Formats: sequence, C-alpha cells, structure tokens
Amino acid sequence: MGPELFTLFLMLALGVTLIDAISRRVFGKRVHWTARERMPRELQLSQLVMSESPIRTQTPVALHGTPDQVFLNHKGMLVPVDTKLRRDARTTSADRLQLSVYATILAHTRPEPVAGYGYVRIITAGNRPRYRKVWLLPEGKVIAKQRAIQQAAART
Repeated sequence: MGPELFTLFLMLALGVTLIDAISRRVFGKRVHWTARERMPRELQLSQLVMSESPIRTQTPVALHGTPDQVFLNHKGMLVPVDTKLRRDARTTSADRLQLSVYATILAHTRPEPVAGYGYVRIITAGNRPRYRKVWLLPEGKVIAKQRAIQQAAART
C-alpha cells in the first residue's frame, strides 16, 4: 500500500469517527442502537408502547401471552415483535401463531388497530439481530386453534 492510499484510508477512518461522534450528539444513542440492531425503518420511527408486558383476553376465547415488544407505527397501528435465539435466521409456523395470538389479544384489549403483520427478531450466534416480517393468521384461525387446544386438554 502506497503512502497516498494509506493517507486516504486514514482520512476516511477519521471522517467516519467524526461523523459518528457528531451524530451521537445530534441524534442520540437510540439512532445508533437501532442501526446496529438492523431494526426495520418502520420500527425505528415507531413508538414503543409495550415491552415484556403480560396481556390477556377472555373474548372471543381465553388467550394470554407476553410479547417482547409492541410498537405503534406511523399509521397508528400496533405491531408485535418477538425475539428468538436461533441457530439460523428462519421463522417458523409457531412464530407466526405466537405473533397472531398477541395480535388477537391486542385487538380485543387496545383501542388502536393491529397491523396484519409482526416481526420476529432473531439472534444467531455471533451475529447482530435480524428482523423478519411475518404475516399474521386471521383471528378466526387463531380462535379455532385455541379451541382445538382447549378441547384436547379437556380430553386428557
């Protein structure tokens, strides 16, 4: 590497450091955390309204859970988020059901509408979190699954 190239790299590194320091003062630590988190822009701009708060409803069926976070997005809709530790960054049908249960509870306990999707925040070994958008099940399917679980439990 020649001296000109080294000087260029050094100036770039100093420039990035300076921009980082200035933006931390101007925008605060939250912006940097959300960037490191790779949080979707929608959630970065949303308001956190719930964090690890137990929720429950008896209507239309008995449901309960504890979403990791619930955000109120710019459209005024609630968006549930659940964190998973995984070997790889894939979502499962169980993730979809879990977020759908949270959405059903929120729809019956909160005045704000609930988005038709949520996010699974997946942390894999040695990697930064990844957010995967998951389309939620319709409320009717959540209710049917819960009734099937209740009937199976009653038989045992």
